[in-house]
Amino acid sequence: MAIESVGSISGTVTLAGGGFPERFSITAKDKKAGINVSDDVFRTEGKFILENVPAGEFEVVATSASGDAKTTVSLGD
Repeated sequence: MAIESVGSISGTVTLAGGGFPERFSITAKDKKAGINVSDDVFRTEGKFILENVPAGEFEVVATSASGDAKTTVSLGD
């Protein structure tokens, strides 16, 4: 038996000209492990948190009507 440790990925999405998108989707994908965690976010001043995320190498993508942005995040044990 084993207990898997999990973590979270959090951050803030900002618009290029300043401010925050009112509504956006945030997705974290670890293509190698086949893990996909996502959430739809509304009126949080750009703040988001994805919880119960296992260790891995994630591509994090924010998508909104104002545009898209992405980054890579390593989540350790």
